[in-house]
Amino acid sequence: MVSLIIPSKIVIAEALASQSNKKKLKPYDKLALFLRLPMLHLRYTKNDKEDMAYSLSRDYSQVPKDIPSDILDIVQTRQNGLIRRARTTLGSWCGSIISFSLVSYSIRFYDWKSKLIILPFTTYGGCLLGRFISHGITGRWSESYKDSVMAEFPPKEYVNSISNE
Repeated sequence: MVSLIIPSKIVIAEALASQSNKKKLKPYDKLALFLRLPMLHLRYTKNDKEDMAYSLSRDYSQVPKDIPSDILDIVQTRQNGLIRRARTTLGSWCGSIISFSLVSYSIRFYDWKSKLIILPFTTYGGCLLGRFISHGITGRWSESYKDSVMAEFPPKEYVNSISNE
């Protein structure tokens, strides 16, 4: 049995629409992609940070005439969804760091055992609160279902081919 990893249709559409036009990522987008955790791919169904950086660095301002406007709309919608997704990662990290700092400062005179009990829960709560706030700031609440699904399109496909031997 042979397994192949091939680019998906959305990546091919991005390559056709951008025609090697690249833009520079903003510093907070670079930081947000840096803070994303590494991913173990078993079936290539999610975007990792390298694939997100590849999609976000594409520029669609100078599009060739032979590209249909529907494809351009799909690709730009996906790029906007990926930008929102990366920025919410930055918000969740900020929330967890701020929560950890405030709680560790407020219980600085307590015993280490009580710190060990309190800090993980409040840090996780700060992560959720930071994600909640960053969803509001970036506009993820107002995006349609189509936009969120387009941001989750996988850039690679895992194909199993069964050989008849």
